[in-house]
Amino acid sequence: MALGSQILAATRSTPTSDRLTDFPELGLFVLNRRVQNCQIRTVETYQEFIGRFLRFTGKPVKAVLKPDVELYLLSLQEKGRSPHYVRSCYRNLHVFFSWLVDEEIIERSPMRGLKPPRLPRYAKDFLREEDFRKMQSLCPRTTFCGARNAAWLWLLWATGCRVDELAKLKLSDLDWTAPTIRVIGKGAKERRVPFTQPAQRAVYQYLKMRNDHHCQLWISEERQPMQLTGLGKITRTMFDRAEVKVKDLHHVFRRTWAYRNLKAGVPLKFVQLVGGWESVSVLEQYVRRMDSEDALGTNVGWH
Repeated sequence: MALGSQILAATRSTPTSDRLTDFPELGLFVLNRRVQNCQIRTVETYQEFIGRFLRFTGKPVKAVLKPDVELYLLSLQEKGRSPHYVRSCYRNLHVFFSWLVDEEIIERSPMRGLKPPRLPRYAKDFLREEDFRKMQSLCPRTTFCGARNAAWLWLLWATGCRVDELAKLKLSDLDWTAPTIRVIGKGAKERRVPFTQPAQRAVYQYLKMRNDHHCQLWISEERQPMQLTGLGKITRTMFDRAEVKVKDLHHVFRRTWAYRNLKAGVPLKFVQLVGGWESVSVLEQYVRRMDSEDALGTNVGWH
């Protein structure tokens, strides 16, 4: 079987796999990421960003030069793409070409010596506790939807988890004795996060309203398992009804969780490990936002 056909067969479950035979090196990279157990969404992101770049250049991968990358990044800026989008494109291309060098497919990366595009410096917003309480007040726990929405918001607020980690929870992931919640993060890494008493109460009241045998934690009114899209609509509805304005729908909960615990004196390393951050660089930004009095607080437990 030809290389292109092998790649196509191995990656046929990805939405844009019909394009991989145009770029065999990209097909091999996608195959490698899947073997490395990268999440499907991550693999699709690589494929999208890298495929767009290769189609832009119109060149074989081995013929790509540094100016080709610079021209592409400049074209994105001129099209009005956000700085974060351009930075993401740079990052995905950097991973791809570094992999090609490691595999000895190319001798030198065209990204070598090319610095990542700068991001604007602006303060990230945090979710105020009074806004969270206002959102909770809009979730009557005497109804199925109200109890479910309250539990969803409480886990976003109290765990520091990524939204996709919470969306995939099963009932068996809840340890009421420890009490912790088992989540599967990036790279299929398992970790345990705190299951605080207020979150437990909210989840318990939601489970009392259910009358089904689904193993998934989140289900719809029709008693069908919910996907991330449906859960995201719940979050957006709650923000809109509470008239709370935020720039990012779900990450604001994760960011606020980290900031809240750092202000309470929970050690930086603990917050990093429980939150599943690969490095402390992001958390250090939150530390810089604290004044010296806040930074000297004592550990009073998870918040």
